[in-house]
Amino acid sequence: MSTSREAMGAAGAGDSAGVGASGTGGAAAVSGAAEEAITKVGRVGGSGRPGIFLASAFRGLASACLTAPDKSEGVEGQTCQVLDRIEELLAETGADPAGIVMAQVWLQRIEDAEEFAAAWNAWLGERPAPALSLVQAPAAGYDSLVEIRAYAVRAERR
Repeated sequence: MSTSREAMGAAGAGDSAGVGASGTGGAAAVSGAAEEAITKVGRVGGSGRPGIFLASAFRGLASACLTAPDKSEGVEGQTCQVLDRIEELLAETGADPAGIVMAQVWLQRIEDAEEFAAAWNAWLGERPAPALSLVQAPAAGYDSLVEIRAYAVRAERR
């Protein structure tokens, strides 16, 4: 993983210098006028798609949002993939699943809510449940059955 520090311009944060030719991976720390770093991880993008970071953090709050990389699985499989990756991304920002305070979930079909809930509850285990918003909405890709955004308190801020 690459890390770079950039100054925030008038239009906002620039691209990470550590991004490879494929446009994936990398991390960036962007500083603003107050010289507080915004941490960004998981850069993705490609032809005809917007360049984004899958997770970012500032001060005590971290956020990660994504769909499953392997779209061949059903709702439960895609949910497990996303939750596993959210754990990884949050760890890179200094947060962890125990610090998740809210999650937003978009299902392609609301009829899949029960299948989602089974995967979510298994992943959650004994941890306290965060606030959860579950709605039906088409994801960015027609083959994405679930998209999840999680907001977590960063470990050093608890």
